[in-house]
Amino acid sequence: MTNVENALLRQMQKMGYSRPTHVFLQAGVGAMAGGVLGSLKCIYQDALPCVSIVEPDQVACIFESALQNDGLPHPASGSGETIMAGLNCGEPCQITWPILRDHADFYFACPDSVAARGMRVLAAPMPGDQPITSGESGAVTAGLLSLLTSKESLAPFREKLGLAPGPSFLKWRETLPYLPLVLLLCDVLPPVLNWIDHAAVADVPVLSGLLLPYLMLPVAGFCSGLSLGKRQGVCPLYPVACFVCYLPMVYLVYNYTALFHCFMIAVPALAGNMLGWAYRRAVPKEGRGTV
Repeated sequence: MTNVENALLRQMQKMGYSRPTHVFLQAGVGAMAGGVLGSLKCIYQDALPCVSIVEPDQVACIFESALQNDGLPHPASGSGETIMAGLNCGEPCQITWPILRDHADFYFACPDSVAARGMRVLAAPMPGDQPITSGESGAVTAGLLSLLTSKESLAPFREKLGLAPGPSFLKWRETLPYLPLVLLLCDVLPPVLNWIDHAAVADVPVLSGLLLPYLMLPVAGFCSGLSLGKRQGVCPLYPVACFVCYLPMVYLVYNYTALFHCFMIAVPALAGNMLGWAYRRAVPKEGRGTV
């Protein structure tokens, strides 16, 4: 096993990666998983990657032993029915259990559907990757990783494992979900309200000249910025997007004297974003509400 492991690590280094960040190991009795984990511990010492042990949910002796949290190995209590025949083992290996107990970070018990998903993922990879024909036992880790990185409902597990992507440059990715609101406020609402004012033949453009710049833009900019700040922290591109998106309306719907409209949404958006960021820092995560 050490020779295979060393070969894999050398391949990673040739590809420009100094060390793995995450390792997912299948476990039956845990002999293979314990051997690989013990070898990784010898190589990386205190810089050990994040290691997860993966088993079938109906025969998860390592998972259940870790769940007992008494330091002892325990037999699986499930039905023993699984398509992962190579992992259908009911009792942990006495020799490698201490290694799995002391050095693994996470333990997963997966239904058969996860293994089936992994087989499909490996057989039909992204363009440029080599297809892999895998059995159920070998594919369960790929299926688990695929689910962890794609299912929003698993986001808490993804964050705990450190698989969540870091913030994008200037938080552009985090700002994107708010862009439709910005376009609605800045590029759809002004001409619509201006048309209504003209249709009403009003002496004073109440909707486009008063209500929009002095109430709707500041309130919407502040509230949306507050929501973004509470969820994602400081996002400097958001007030800039508000300003830039409104700018064409100044000349298409109004004239240069309406340039202050851009500031009427951008400044409150910035203020709301900063206030949301301050709230995010001050209030513990479990005590936060959402806007």
